[in-house]
Amino acid sequence: MAGRPYLLFNVAVASWFGAWGLQVLLITWMLVGELGLGAERIGIGQMAMMLPAPFFLLFGGVTADRYDRRRLLVGLHLLAALVSAGMAVLVGRGALSFAAVVGLALILGTIQAFVFPARDALLNQVAGSNLLRAVAGATIVQLGCQSMGSASGGLVAWIGTPAALAFQALVFCAGVPALLRIRTAPPRPREPLRASELFEGLHEVFGSPVLRVPMLLTAAIGLFFMGPYFVAFPVMLRDVWQGTPGQLGLLQATFPFAAVLGTVVVFWRGAIRRKGRALLLALTGGAGCLFTISTGVSYEVALGISLLWGICGAVFLNASRTLFQQAAPETHRARVLSVYNLGFMGAGAIGMPVAGAITRAVGPHGTFRISALAMLGFLALVALTTEIRKVR
Repeated sequence: MAGRPYLLFNVAVASWFGAWGLQVLLITWMLVGELGLGAERIGIGQMAMMLPAPFFLLFGGVTADRYDRRRLLVGLHLLAALVSAGMAVLVGRGALSFAAVVGLALILGTIQAFVFPARDALLNQVAGSNLLRAVAGATIVQLGCQSMGSASGGLVAWIGTPAALAFQALVFCAGVPALLRIRTAPPRPREPLRASELFEGLHEVFGSPVLRVPMLLTAAIGLFFMGPYFVAFPVMLRDVWQGTPGQLGLLQATFPFAAVLGTVVVFWRGAIRRKGRALLLALTGGAGCLFTISTGVSYEVALGISLLWGICGAVFLNASRTLFQQAAPETHRARVLSVYNLGFMGAGAIGMPVAGAITRAVGPHGTFRISALAMLGFLALVALTTEIRKVR
């Protein structure tokens, strides 16, 4: 199993995703609770976190393949901290607005687009001999800390939004010392950047019979699952359940918390043999959870269903990330992994405003129902027309 570099890597993962979980909560609460916006503008605000992905993830992958990933991550952590601190000052002066929230989401979303490929490629360098367990361990840390960040609604209510943003800046900074202590091989000598490098990751993924369909499945999550989670859930909490910031945080924390539990099982087993079949079953289970929520359950029942949804998410995340880590060549690893994240975030940038429009038209329950049926239809098409069930 991996040693000290892997442990230091996970300290940095904890720092980033603890701050990012708090970021998701803060963005959502500022849009829903403090500004009291409608579903369409909430969808646009949430989209802003994902919108930079289609434009910057591929460039982020090329950057991570050409430069020292460790130093790159240090700079990105510090830049994110500076942005959060600046937003804290802005909100503290009473200048909270929809434009300010969208600006914050766009800037941090852009930084995230460079963090993801650098982090995922660095994981392969520090993973040790069992890649699946290394991926599962990093996923446990990622989702666990994201869950704690998302569950901090009580903290936001207690200290206020400006202080919570300042605290977020400190959490971003916490990963810097660990990153500076990681020792990895120096990057390869850099040749002049070619424009075609930006698309080499896409060529690798869509040219691979192993990765092509999993990539489409990750995009389906962005299209059909992210909108209900980030848009319809908060609207339902405010308009149906009349919830508080603490209840919003708990609702958003249940999915990553359950995903941690599911990932612990994957880590203990040490293998998912039929990864393609696992991807289909996990997404089918997730669609079933969405459809159940659409029937009009209570807040407490929705928490339980969100836990089941998170366990399905754990299976999908670990199986899909391991497939991409195994298939990515060292020379193009960050570029291939940037395409994996592009599936989630790029499609999510489309799914969120669409979910906002649907929620305005038919309500949050209708959004969950339509999303569930769309995912089930897509999965049936994939299962009938591809060989995904045979992928190991």
